[in-house]
Amino acid sequence: KDLWIEGYAADRIEYDTKTEVAKLFKQAKIKMLDSGRPTDEVEGDFISYDSRAEVYNVTNSSTGESTPGGGRIRATIQPRSQEK
Repeated sequence: KDLWIEGYAADRIEYDTKTEVAKLFKQAKIKMLDSGRPTDEVEGDFISYDSRAEVYNVTNSSTGESTPGGGRIRATIQPRSQEK
């Protein structure tokens, strides 16, 4: 499969090569692409993406913790097709 992930951040992006975790700070956005076609998109003030487990965590504050009343996160998740 031709799967890709694009990440954007207004402040900075940190990547730890040992743990293979990327952290995106301030107005962060991740797009997941399948053959160039967007499938999933998430936006928030902070995104942590674990590339080994292919899992992301999105919060509404740049500290990485959710803050009540701190803003919104937005996610668009497409259903996956069943492979045979």
